[in-house]
Amino acid sequence: EYYSKSLDIMKNLYSENLNHPDIAICLNGISNVLSVNEEFDKALNLYNESLDISKKVFENNLNHPNIICTLQNIFSTDSLKKGSLKDSVKYKFLFILCDF
Repeated sequence: EYYSKSLDIMKNLYSENLNHPDIAICLNGISNVLSVNEEFDKALNLYNESLDISKKVFENNLNHPNIICTLQNIFSTDSLKKGSLKDSVKYKFLFILCDF
């Protein structure tokens, strides 16, 4: 709920430029919550939206921490969706560590 409110504020604040890193960070946070709640498809959609923004902002610099973190979250969520990490308790901490 708070992330959604934050995203609305960010979109209003940066209405002239929706490709802002703060919006990408917000989307990543919402995705983290969705992923932990096993809403994998919604999470992956928002992670990809975050990644698209970050790639534009950081000019496809795949070494930028925002891009690396988002890619890690996409991989983790996709693995969870497929069941390969589902039995691991540690997976939930991946999202916390990569929450900008």
